[in-house]
Amino acid sequence: MSDVSLGLFASAGLVCAGFVGVVVTLIFVLRGQVPEEVRAKYPKRVIDRSQLPFTEKWREAVDPKDIPVFVKARIRKQVLMIAVAVFLYLVLISRLMYLHVVIRALANRAH
Repeated sequence: MSDVSLGLFASAGLVCAGFVGVVVTLIFVLRGQVPEEVRAKYPKRVIDRSQLPFTEKWREAVDPKDIPVFVKARIRKQVLMIAVAVFLYLVLISRLMYLHVVIRALANRAH
Protein backbone atom coordinates (compact mmCIF):
# COMPACT_ATOMS: atom_id res chain seq x y z
CA MET A 1 0.00 0.00 0.00
CA SER A 2 1.49 3.36 -0.98
CA ASP A 3 1.83 6.33 1.34
CA VAL A 4 -0.92 8.24 -0.45
CA SER A 5 -3.48 5.45 -0.27
CA LEU A 6 -2.55 4.73 3.36
CA GLY A 7 -3.00 8.43 4.16
CA LEU A 8 -6.36 8.49 2.42
CA PHE A 9 -7.46 5.37 4.29
CA ALA A 10 -6.34 6.74 7.66
CA SER A 11 -7.97 10.15 7.13
CA ALA A 12 -11.24 8.55 6.00
CA GLY A 13 -11.12 6.25 9.03
CA LEU A 14 -10.68 9.23 11.37
CA VAL A 15 -13.64 11.05 9.88
CA CYS A 16 -15.85 7.93 9.94
CA ALA A 17 -14.96 7.17 13.56
CA GLY A 18 -15.68 10.76 14.54
CA PHE A 19 -19.01 10.74 12.73
CA VAL A 20 -20.06 7.52 14.46
CA GLY A 21 -19.07 9.09 17.79
CA VAL A 22 -21.23 12.15 17.12
CA VAL A 23 -24.22 10.01 16.10
CA VAL A 24 -23.93 7.87 19.25
CA THR A 25 -23.65 11.02 21.37
CA LEU A 26 -26.68 12.53 19.61
CA ILE A 27 -28.74 9.45 20.49
CA PHE A 28 -27.46 9.73 24.08
CA VAL A 29 -28.60 13.39 24.18
CA LEU A 30 -32.01 12.74 22.63
CA ARG A 31 -32.74 10.05 25.21
CA GLY A 32 -31.93 12.48 28.04
CA GLN A 33 -34.14 15.42 27.08
CA VAL A 34 -36.46 17.04 29.57
CA PRO A 35 -39.72 15.02 29.50
CA GLU A 36 -42.82 16.70 28.08
CA GLU A 37 -44.74 16.57 31.39
CA VAL A 38 -41.91 18.48 33.12
CA ARG A 39 -41.53 20.84 30.16
CA ALA A 40 -45.22 21.76 30.32
CA LYS A 41 -44.81 23.14 33.87
CA TYR A 42 -42.30 25.86 32.91
CA PRO A 43 -42.11 28.70 30.41
CA LYS A 44 -39.99 28.19 27.31
CA ARG A 45 -37.59 30.87 28.50
CA VAL A 46 -36.71 28.90 31.66
CA ILE A 47 -36.19 25.69 29.69
CA ASP A 48 -33.98 27.43 27.12
CA ARG A 49 -31.87 29.10 29.79
CA SER A 50 -31.47 25.84 31.68
CA GLN A 51 -29.62 24.39 28.69
CA LEU A 52 -27.11 27.21 28.33
CA PRO A 53 -23.66 26.97 29.90
CA PHE A 54 -22.72 29.49 32.59
CA THR A 55 -26.33 30.26 33.57
CA GLU A 56 -27.73 29.45 36.99
CA LYS A 57 -30.69 31.84 37.47
CA TRP A 58 -33.05 29.28 35.96
CA ARG A 59 -32.67 27.14 39.11
CA GLU A 60 -34.74 29.69 41.08
CA ALA A 61 -37.70 29.24 38.72
CA VAL A 62 -37.64 25.43 38.79
CA ASP A 63 -39.10 23.13 41.43
CA PRO A 64 -36.23 21.49 43.38
CA LYS A 65 -37.46 17.99 42.52
CA ASP A 66 -37.21 18.80 38.77
CA ILE A 67 -33.67 20.22 38.92
CA PRO A 68 -31.94 16.81 38.40
CA VAL A 69 -33.92 16.30 35.17
CA PHE A 70 -32.82 19.70 33.86
CA VAL A 71 -29.21 19.14 34.93
CA LYS A 72 -29.11 15.73 33.23
CA ALA A 73 -30.38 17.22 29.96
CA ARG A 74 -27.97 20.14 30.28
CA ILE A 75 -24.93 17.92 30.81
CA ARG A 76 -25.89 15.70 27.89
CA LYS A 77 -26.25 18.69 25.59
CA GLN A 78 -22.84 19.97 26.64
CA VAL A 79 -21.33 16.54 25.98
CA LEU A 80 -22.81 16.73 22.46
CA MET A 81 -21.15 20.10 21.90
CA ILE A 82 -17.81 18.64 23.00
CA ALA A 83 -18.31 15.63 20.69
CA VAL A 84 -19.05 17.93 17.74
CA ALA A 85 -15.93 19.98 18.52
CA VAL A 86 -13.81 16.81 18.68
CA PHE A 87 -15.32 15.64 15.38
CA LEU A 88 -14.43 18.94 13.72
CA TYR A 89 -10.87 18.61 15.03
CA LEU A 90 -10.73 15.08 13.61
CA VAL A 91 -11.84 16.38 10.23
CA LEU A 92 -9.15 19.06 10.39
CA ILE A 93 -6.49 16.54 11.44
CA SER A 94 -7.49 14.15 8.66
CA ARG A 95 -7.25 16.89 6.03
CA LEU A 96 -3.86 18.00 7.35
CA MET A 97 -2.66 14.39 7.41
CA TYR A 98 -3.82 13.91 3.83
CA LEU A 99 -2.06 17.11 2.76
CA HIS A 100 1.14 16.00 4.47
CA VAL A 101 1.07 12.62 2.71
CA VAL A 102 0.39 14.17 -0.70
CA ILE A 103 3.14 16.79 -0.32
CA ARG A 104 5.59 14.12 0.82
CA ALA A 105 4.67 11.90 -2.13
CA LEU A 106 5.12 14.80 -4.56
CA ALA A 107 8.46 15.70 -2.99
CA ASN A 108 9.64 12.07 -3.30
CA ARG A 109 8.54 11.97 -6.93
CA ALA A 110 10.51 15.15 -7.71
CA HIS A 111 13.75 13.62 -6.42
